Amino acid sequence: MSQRPIRPPAPELPAEKRGSLLPIMLAVILAMAVTTALLFLTLGMFAYVIAAGLILFLVAGFHYLVWGRWLERVILAQVEEEERVEREQSARLAKPSPAAQAGTAAPSANRPEN
Repeated sequence: MSQRPIRPPAPELPAEKRGSLLPIMLAVILAMAVTTALLFLTLGMFAYVIAAGLILFLVAGFHYLVWGRWLERVILAQVEEEERVEREQSARLAKPSPAAQAGTAAPSANRPEN
């Protein structure tokens, strides 16, 4: 009887696989080809659509840079302040009372006297 060869273990793939730029480059080339074809087919009228899209993109980018970044910093500062206050409150609540530190318990108001 002949023994079958033992299959070697499969090689381990890296934990983080790097993406390729090929799909992005192909999408850019396709977009450029479609834009060029539309410019020729519409005798240049598609240029106005491209210009309007660029203007909209620039306005949106300007809005993000001015308003979005500022708002992000303001919200982050508020969250950090709230976390700091919560840490201080939890530290204050975790600190034992002076009576407990002395080893004597405070008399209970609910305990009946004999």
